[in-house]
Amino acid sequence: MSRERARARPSCRFMAGPNGWPEFWRSWQHVLERLADRFTRLAPDLRGFGESDTPDGGFGPGDHAADRVALLDAGGHARAGIVGHESAAR
Repeated sequence: MSRERARARPSCRFMAGPNGWPEFWRSWQHVLERLADRFTRLAPDLRGFGESDTPDGGFGPGDHAADRVALLDAGGHARAGIVGHESAAR
């Protein structure tokens, strides 16, 4: 799973995503830049998008949520603020 990550104050974390279909982490680039001085930033791609791996299956919402939890766990992050966007959402 690819991610854009930069360290700031370790007590503040921000996770961008999920990104809208069919985008990838770069759709968050300008937001990530503005938050650089205040947050540790993570912007993982959804499975099969951007630079991420494409597994044989497991593309449902639960799978994407599990990916994000695994990413936070791997980084030792107990909490994170998470935002998302979808341009086609109503």
